[in-house]
Amino acid sequence: MQSDSLVSAFLCFTLVSTLASASRCVMRGHCGHDEDLDKAVPCKVDHEPKPLLSSNRDLLSEVCPDIAAALGPDRRTCCDVEQLQALKDDLQQPIDLGMKDSPRCLKNFRNIFCQILCSPRQSDFVKVVTAKNNTMGLPYATEAVYAVSEKFAKGSYDSCKNVKVKKILNMMYFMCGWTCNANKWFTFLGSTSSEGGYSPYKIDFRIVEDSKVKVHGTDLKPMYVDLA
Repeated sequence: MQSDSLVSAFLCFTLVSTLASASRCVMRGHCGHDEDLDKAVPCKVDHEPKPLLSSNRDLLSEVCPDIAAALGPDRRTCCDVEQLQALKDDLQQPIDLGMKDSPRCLKNFRNIFCQILCSPRQSDFVKVVTAKNNTMGLPYATEAVYAVSEKFAKGSYDSCKNVKVKKILNMMYFMCGWTCNANKWFTFLGSTSSEGGYSPYKIDFRIVEDSKVKVHGTDLKPMYVDLA
């Protein structure tokens, strides 16, 4: 009997530990609005990834094909259809300006935002550090730390640094000037309107060489997906 009790206790401990360490969503849905940019701001949450409705899976495959290909049969993600549609709209401008002519750049650029938006492993590399409540009392993110591997950051930058706007001017010049590099580019991508950027909430990209980085007491594992 005592042996059975010990086994049961061990199994319960293992289950609790597994659930506690499982990846979770820290942002999902829209709860705020940036009036300057007229863009929605994600809710601050803490729950498991949720299944995407079957009717919305084609949109996921269109906007974030690498995310869609990596999901299990239940299609659990940390984004909803409104967020996917908003990302599709946001991506259209850089696509039209020149990224459509560089499939490598476009694939990597998509993944920067698809991973923070939809990945079921979101909590592994994202931490919301500041939030506000909307009029209904629901919290929305105002700043998040997004840990990205140095290899992915530099590889993404290298794949995009020669993309031309309308095949004439270098796109990076408009984003981070003539002396642009991977760090400056990612800083621009995470900047709000008050900082001269286009993000509806502050994204503090941490480009990390090591296997993890501690952010406000939480260990984050830098995001990495295969580069194009």
